[in-house]
Amino acid sequence: MYKLIIFDFSRTLAYSGSSNLKGIFGRLKEYGIVVQDEKQAQQFHDLIVSLFSEADSWTEFTEMLLKKTGSGLSKEKKEELSKYFKKKLSFKLYDDTSEIFDLPQKKAILTLASRFLVEGIRELSDFDIFTERELQFKKPDKRAFLEVLRKMKSIPEEAVMVGDSLEKDILPAVSLGIRGIMIDREGKVSDNSIIKISSLKELKQYL
Repeated sequence: MYKLIIFDFSRTLAYSGSSNLKGIFGRLKEYGIVVQDEKQAQQFHDLIVSLFSEADSWTEFTEMLLKKTGSGLSKEKKEELSKYFKKKLSFKLYDDTSEIFDLPQKKAILTLASRFLVEGIRELSDFDIFTERELQFKKPDKRAFLEVLRKMKSIPEEAVMVGDSLEKDILPAVSLGIRGIMIDREGKVSDNSIIKISSLKELKQYL
């Protein structure tokens, strides 16, 4: 019987509006942020993802993004843009996440995202959250996983890691003796040497 489940956050439990940015590009022109082509759109997406791991609040996220893009705004405009980002880019739970709330195991989240993004979802308030800032290590560094185990008073043989990345979530966990379960929502992973599920509804059968 497993006693601890460690979950990745982004694209495992929740998704962000950053996965579909085209709808907000027009509005961003009001704030001096112009995206003209697909290359710039990808660069903007990558910038947002990187800032998700660096900022501690939506206000700081906005400040950092404006600095990176060279856009200068008044205090009022910055606050307005921060609220807009919070509304459009905040993470939302996948519907099937509700399937894990009643599982008897202790639950932790090991994420590359900043704590404020996870704590913005009240349904995850009972989960222990671990980020690079608390652990001093980040995935796929095995020490990040070991620190979670230590803080949760668990051992590898009693733990399961659930994530969407083979390199960052599954392989480092498995190398430590943690059971790895990959969530492949779109059926894109062909590796049959690992346990794969397409929905969190399937997780219970492997516990």
